[in-house]
Amino acid sequence: MTKQDRAAVTRAALIEAAAEEFERDGYAGVSLGRVSHAAGLSNGALTFHFRSKADLADAVVDSALAAVRASVGEALSARTPLDQLSGVVTGITCMLHKNVAARAAARLELDRSAGLKRWSSVWHPLVRRLAEDASRAGELTTGTRPEDVSALAVLFIRAVALHTRGHCVPPEDSGDQKDGHASLAQHLRLWALARRGLVSASPP
Repeated sequence: MTKQDRAAVTRAALIEAAAEEFERDGYAGVSLGRVSHAAGLSNGALTFHFRSKADLADAVVDSALAAVRASVGEALSARTPLDQLSGVVTGITCMLHKNVAARAAARLELDRSAGLKRWSSVWHPLVRRLAEDASRAGELTTGTRPEDVSALAVLFIRAVALHTRGHCVPPEDSGDQKDGHASLAQHLRLWALARRGLVSASPP
């Protein structure tokens, strides 16, 4: 393994360890020493890659954003704006169940001060635009406002983020709940139920 490869492996290990720590205890509750210990590395190795806790937290968010962008790209291949919006919501829901960086990024957005990276910066404006597109296309029930559809999608994603924090249920779990927390399958069913209430009886 080359020096560059070793550096990449070390950086990835630090980001993964930081994601687990930030998800569990939030930004204020985590120290650089705790992250380096969790990763099985020295403080010097950590500060070589990240000058501060803010830099490390931003790297965790960047990891989550990369996964979100990939999921959004798949969702936008759907036929209609409402299908695309649902693809964004379900894609992020799946990610929150499976990806610790996504869960950590969601918590960091709640914990950290303004001016630092926000994981919703990729998907929140997109959800708003797709809701408006769905309304213009006549996909929504009469009287349903696109801003309410957008708010519903955002609230759903944020509720999933809170619900999965520290209690991720494996996607293969056949039960609906584990320790009082909904499974991925149940969350997907709940969104499907919400979506049915949005769809026009006479779609275009």
